[in-house]
Amino acid sequence: GLRVRVAVDAGPAVAGNLAGPGGLELAAVGEPAERTERLLALAAPGEILAGAGLRGQPGLVAEPVEEMGGTAVEVYRVVE
Repeated sequence: GLRVRVAVDAGPAVAGNLAGPGGLELAAVGEPAERTERLLALAAPGEILAGAGLRGQPGLVAEPVEEMGGTAVEVYRVVE
């Protein structure tokens, strides 16, 4: 089956289309977007990870804080 890696977070960010040499590309900037990118690098196939912006939401289990590029990243695993 299809085993994708998923990362989600919440908080203020700016998203929109950016024009580049290959045409339009959807981009997001802001702390939640940066955290999500780091979380995606940590996610295993078939795993959903959530960031600090979703802390306290039901269905999340806290994992040890990861150090990535000198930045502490809060990691929460989504459980069913």
